[in-house]
Amino acid sequence: MINQWKKFISSNELIQLNKMSDEEFSESFAKELEFGTAGIRGILGIGPNRMNIYQVRKVISGYSKYLVELGRNSVCISYDNRRMSYSFFKEAVNVFGTFGIKVFSFADVRPTPFLSYAIRELKADGGVMITASHNPSNYNGIKLYDSEGCQYTPKFIKPIIDHIRSSNYFDEFKNHESIKVDIDTSYINMVRGVKISKHSSIRALFTPLHGAGGVFIKEIIDDIEVVDEQMELDENFSTCKYPNPDSAEAFTLAVSKGKYDIILATDPDADRLGCMVWHNGYQLLSGNDIGVLILDYLLKNNQRGVIYRSIVSTSLVDRIANKYNLSVKKVLTGFKYIGEGIEKDTEPFLFGFEESNGYLLNSSVRDKDALQACVILHEIASYYKERDMTLIDGLESIYDEYGRVTCETLSYELSGETGRNKMKEIISFLKNNNIIDDNSTNSRIDCGYIDDNIIIQVFDGGKITTRPSGTEPKIKFYVEILPESRLSIESIEKSISKIIN
Repeated sequence: MINQWKKFISSNELIQLNKMSDEEFSESFAKELEFGTAGIRGILGIGPNRMNIYQVRKVISGYSKYLVELGRNSVCISYDNRRMSYSFFKEAVNVFGTFGIKVFSFADVRPTPFLSYAIRELKADGGVMITASHNPSNYNGIKLYDSEGCQYTPKFIKPIIDHIRSSNYFDEFKNHESIKVDIDTSYINMVRGVKISKHSSIRALFTPLHGAGGVFIKEIIDDIEVVDEQMELDENFSTCKYPNPDSAEAFTLAVSKGKYDIILATDPDADRLGCMVWHNGYQLLSGNDIGVLILDYLLKNNQRGVIYRSIVSTSLVDRIANKYNLSVKKVLTGFKYIGEGIEKDTEPFLFGFEESNGYLLNSSVRDKDALQACVILHEIASYYKERDMTLIDGLESIYDEYGRVTCETLSYELSGETGRNKMKEIISFLKNNNIIDDNSTNSRIDCGYIDDNIIIQVFDGGKITTRPSGTEPKIKFYVEILPESRLSIESIEKSISKIIN
């Protein structure tokens, strides 16, 4: 395979290949990139285990064959501000065009939820989003969508993967053009429509962390201020090394701007929302905190419908829903399962969320939408401010009513082939052993593809869910402790550290 790459890549890429360290070279050719929780993504570079033009050709060729096989002939493509995103977009257009598939595209970078909305609005047969979401600047990737604007679930991605595996990295394609369309106003109106009622104004600051979230924000929330430096579409994320809004570090520049009631941040493709709250200094809300605040507010305002959460998200939402005689549907990790559920449901949809800062309120989109979440969380902060409360005070009032469910995600980075092998050993160990010595029972759920094993261990007063990340070289332990538990996060973390080490 290495000789093939040397034969087909450009002279500049060959120079890049020859400059690699032994470790880089080995990792670049160790395996082929695989589909994870949200599409395929990887470090930019040369080789089958890297994101590059050749990878795009192979993936889009396979996807095109799948669509042609089903007699489908149209897709939407969008991309964010990452390195190579526009080049990958152009290459994808060429591949689709060669297969006779027409491509709808947009004026410039657009958020991931916009792409999902566009597929449904334009009645396209599928879609492609070129992004690596919240990963560092040296990553890029591809998300594939079905005709409902939902990322493909395992049953449907498997035949696409089979076509991709049989496709060639090095086929070349003639130039083709996409069809430019403008549905910006339609999307903006839909997002603004998630508002329930108007409250007093607040001081709110927004940052897109150099990504696509800044494209529409001023049209969506009228009185919001922005971090000017991070409104720039910067492929290097110069002011934010790791553009993940679930991390306090991502808010460093925004926090330096002074005192605001809330600071809202979206990741580069604007499908995740993070929030910091001024409460005797800035405090970061977790993804679960935001989900709980949104659901509680919706139900207090007589909004009703089907509620979804992932199996690793807080069960506090179940307690809140129970008060209103509503049930919560629990799905595997990955917003595609929420999108799939919405499609199958005959009842109206109300709210879906994942603890990884993903939220959806209007099912015109079938993926998480950080801009919808921005609108409603801004409104909720205003609601509490009228009562001389912050979002932190609001959370405390929810705990007072329903009990405090403590959730913590413990994440361990295990990179390279050594790391992948260690993850497999840990998963194998946990199939037969408990994390804690506490009369626990454990059960295993298998997602059914790409060895995405999930171990659930239930104990008296809580549970631990273990899974390899589908988007990063990490293994994650989602710990939930109920109010009645005698255990602490600290004691469980010690037990997990022993296993890891």
